[in-house]
Amino acid sequence: MSLSASRGLSRFECLLREFLVFASQYGRFHAQRGKIVRKSMFLAMCILLSWQAALAGPPGQAEYAEVLHRYVRGGSVDYAGLKENRKLLDESLSRMGTVDPESLSREGQLAFYINLYNAATLRLVVDHYPVSSIKDIGGWFSSPWKQKVVPLKGELVSLDHVEHEILRPRFQEPLVHFALNCSARSCPPLAEEPYVADSLKDRLRVAAITFINDSEGNRLENGKLYLSRIFKWYAKDFPEDVVSWLQQYARGSLKEKLDAMTEKGKTPTVKYLEYDWRLNDRPR
Repeated sequence: MSLSASRGLSRFECLLREFLVFASQYGRFHAQRGKIVRKSMFLAMCILLSWQAALAGPPGQAEYAEVLHRYVRGGSVDYAGLKENRKLLDESLSRMGTVDPESLSREGQLAFYINLYNAATLRLVVDHYPVSSIKDIGGWFSSPWKQKVVPLKGELVSLDHVEHEILRPRFQEPLVHFALNCSARSCPPLAEEPYVADSLKDRLRVAAITFINDSEGNRLENGKLYLSRIFKWYAKDFPEDVVSWLQQYARGSLKEKLDAMTEKGKTPTVKYLEYDWRLNDRPR
């Protein structure tokens, strides 16, 4: 079977897997309202559009899609397998480095930079694997995010450059924080498909809902709202009233508790959880 044929089969399998994962994640939020089928089919269509767009997208996107399909499951990464078969990742980043982002639409640029950041983070870890944490890479004067490892328009820039000098100031989209993955367990999970322009808005919203309603990262207990430190580190990127902002993405028990408090005119005290920097490694 040719690579293209096998890739087509894998994309179908990936679509089916994403459908089932979404159904299991959101069933508890929507089943009682009879929305689970509609919500699941909606994401399935987003994934299908993402696959089709990945094959026709900017250089490097199809290769990156295949890397994600082979080595990412449920937000965990098979770094050992990826290190053994890294050619596709290297090829993806090499081709991404030839892209002129300015030739893309605004949504296309945002999707491109998210994919570039995540792919470069994968390679940074692979280059140093095995490691217990991405923070083990580098030293006192050279954090992993300051190393020039990201190919961009024929040059090498740092992950910090992509995030803090391009993504945050240029796009001013708070939902991007739920799409970027720093290879740590407390990070929002790495998507199993590349982000693409056509479905970007919907997929960023799904990423936000998924992360915000993960009780390990965000929860309301005894009048205290425990949030990921992402909301502390990037407070300037979110509205000042972050509780009201969260309510539009909250689902299930989190939404019920937040709504009950606000209806009584109460505001929860915000506390920030410790960040788990252990590698999001998937045991083989």
